Amino acid sequence: MIYMNKESKSKYMPALRFNWLTRYYDIVAGTTTRERTFKHALINQAHFESGQLILDLASGTGTLAIWMKLHEPKATVTGIDGDSNILSLAREKVKKRNVSVEFTRALSYDLSYPNSHYDRVVSSFFFIIYHGIKK
Repeated sequence: MIYMNKESKSKYMPALRFNWLTRYYDIVAGTTTRERTFKHALINQAHFESGQLILDLASGTGTLAIWMKLHEPKATVTGIDGDSNILSLAREKVKKRNVSVEFTRALSYDLSYPNSHYDRVVSSFFFIIYHGIKK
């Protein structure tokens, strides 16, 4: 979750709000949500194809990115997240699953990719809350 306001461009909040909870992220997500159901529905609705470039925005521990790669092995899947601790968990998971997914530390509002670089951009469990912005 990212909080944005006028005074500071952003204030990053790690997954589960506190760094010490990061190692429990998969357990919490798996037991408090219908993660498997909605992530597989997202994958099916995205209609991934061989050769596509796919971005998992705010990838967390990489569960969705891994499942996307397993669903379409000939796609190139990249995950980005602002939390280096959670990305370490994601990288461990891809090694254990022996899948090819690249993870990069980045924030959603400051990406270095050119427009239309990716064929699909997906996300789950990601929210931006704006403060102090007048309509």
